[in-house]
Amino acid sequence: MQLLFPMHMPSEKFFTLINSKILMWKKKADEIYTFLVGKPVYEDMKKDYGRIGQLAPFLK
Repeated sequence: MQLLFPMHMPSEKFFTLINSKILMWKKKADEIYTFLVGKPVYEDMKKDYGRIGQLAPFLK
């Protein structure tokens, strides 16, 4: 996924927005994992498989 840099938005605001979206995805992932397996496991899975949306290391 490639993000296009909006020229009308200051870079600090743009990257703050992106970071807030990433935090939202992490929180949502932990909510789903907690529902399915009973505990938040996003950080453990990130170590093995990489961040959400990234090609898993074993597929490279």
